[in-house]
Amino acid sequence: MYCMPMKTAVLGGGHGAYAAAADLAAAGHEVVLWRRDAAALDALRADPRIVRKDSAVRSVAIAGASADLGAAIAGAELIVVPLLATAQGDVARACAASRRRPGRLPAAGKLRQLRDGAARARGLGLRFAALGVVEFIDVGGADLLHHASREMAAAVDAARDAAPAIVAAHIAANRLGQKTGSGFYDYAGRDRAAYRRDLPGRTLAMVRHAGLWRPSAEDALP
Repeated sequence: MYCMPMKTAVLGGGHGAYAAAADLAAAGHEVVLWRRDAAALDALRADPRIVRKDSAVRSVAIAGASADLGAAIAGAELIVVPLLATAQGDVARACAASRRRPGRLPAAGKLRQLRDGAARARGLGLRFAALGVVEFIDVGGADLLHHASREMAAAVDAARDAAPAIVAAHIAANRLGQKTGSGFYDYAGRDRAAYRRDLPGRTLAMVRHAGLWRPSAEDALP
C-alpha cells in the first residue's frame, strides 16, 4: 500500500474479505472485519489474527471483528466490500441506514466534509492529478460507474450520487471506455497494454513527488 494509514472496514465473510483485511492490516491500516454470521467470528474475536500464505506463512493482526455493521463502519475512512456485485446493493443500503442512526456519526454536511478532506489527504487528489476524472472513468468503464452510481443514489443521496446523463449516453452508444475502444477518449490504434502499464507509474510518481511513498508490506515485514 502506498498511502497513509486509515481506519478501514472490510465487509464480507469470504476468502476475499479475509485476504483484503490481512493485506490492509499488513500495510499498516487499522482494520475491522464485518460479517453477518456472528458465530463464525468467535475465533477471530478471541484471537484477531489472520494467517497470510503468500511467499511465507505468517499471521497478521487486525484491529477487530464484528457482526454489528454500524460498529464496524463507525469512523471508517475507507470501506472495502469484497462481495459479489449482486450483494453490494443490499450492503450499501444497510451501511447508509446504519450511518443515519442518531448519535452514530456526525450530521451529513459534516460527514461529507470529513470524507472529502480524508480523500484529499489520503491520495484521491493525487490519483486524479495523475489520471484525470474522465480518463479514470474510461479505465474502469462507464457501465461500472453507471451501476455504482445507481446503487449509491438509491442508498445514500440521489441528488449527489446519480451518474450524469452523458454516462447513460455513452452506454447506449457502447462507448464504455478502454474495454470497447472508445469512451471519453478514442483508443483506436493505441497500444492499450502499454497504456495500462503506464497508469500506475503515473500515480506512483505523484505519490513520490508528494513525499508519501512507503515501502510495500512485503518489504516491511520480516
